[in-house]
Amino acid sequence: MNCPSCLQEVPGQPARCPFCQASLHGVRPAIVEPPRARDRDVQEEAVLRARRAEQDARGALDGLAERVRQRIPLSLRRLPHGEVWLSVLVPGLGHLALGLYWAGLLIMAGAALMLWMLVSLAMEPTRPDTTWHLFWFGLMLGLCHSHVMIASRRKYPDQPGWSTRTVSGLIVIALFAQLNLLGWAIYGREYQLDLRGVRLTGYAAGYFKPVLQGGDVLEVNPIRPGTLERGDLVMLDQFSLDRVLGLEGDVLTRSGSEILRNGQPLPGSQQPVLGFNPGREIPYQLSQTPVTPDQSSITVGPGKLGLLFWGRHLRTYNIASLPGRIDGVLHPAERACRFVRGVRTNR
Repeated sequence: MNCPSCLQEVPGQPARCPFCQASLHGVRPAIVEPPRARDRDVQEEAVLRARRAEQDARGALDGLAERVRQRIPLSLRRLPHGEVWLSVLVPGLGHLALGLYWAGLLIMAGAALMLWMLVSLAMEPTRPDTTWHLFWFGLMLGLCHSHVMIASRRKYPDQPGWSTRTVSGLIVIALFAQLNLLGWAIYGREYQLDLRGVRLTGYAAGYFKPVLQGGDVLEVNPIRPGTLERGDLVMLDQFSLDRVLGLEGDVLTRSGSEILRNGQPLPGSQQPVLGFNPGREIPYQLSQTPVTPDQSSITVGPGKLGLLFWGRHLRTYNIASLPGRIDGVLHPAERACRFVRGVRTNR
């Protein structure tokens, strides 16, 4: 028994607690009875019921898988690694055909969730780049198909089939087709525009208004040797663009608030940004770009072009390092156009 004062276990039945000297008069030792036979029967019955329910569920899933297998055309069932092609057809179906029910149901639920997310993003007016989300969905599908191939080889090691390299190549081709079809089905013409063009965002759109606007999808094409002209708009990197002011042999000079090419003022309103409001939010690159000193000049060398970097600094750029030239606007439809030497024309 335990002392009611200090809760220590006291051996025997002494009159006082040997630890705290508290009186133990009237304290009775607790009697621990062994579990009754009825309790043991209830526990065993619960375990048996759980096992029986698991067997019933597996039997029902086996029956469902067999019915699905019977509905598959015989020509498809005769294909080597048929479970892989079932997985390509419906993610998770190949796992169900192999008896991996929980994995198959989990993959089906994950694919349905990702599809719902893609459709939700497609319904937003200002959705992000579609390619990034399709990439993650394609990665999940690739892992799913690869796992089916590995599980199929383990379950049927003696079954004749193609080499791993051949099956992997076919899976890559199937993935490419799946993602393109998915992009067309969900995003329609917008998916084609995102593959062909660059969506203009950020500060670059503001500096080229009204020629370009934020959200425009630009048609950017590789620059073939000898085709670049003065006035063309080019992409400097993934996020910034600029106008070609000079080509090989040209001399660009800053004269006060004007830019001269070979001693002549440039057409249009190409002027350097000499200052800006410190209280206004500006790009970091703009604040870190120095202004070209007055009466300073640069000479454009072979294979280069001259531009006014961030509207402040005259510099040259290697033409070979440019992602491409902006040849027009693809979307929205009311602003679609082509550029000829940086000037908007009808498509």
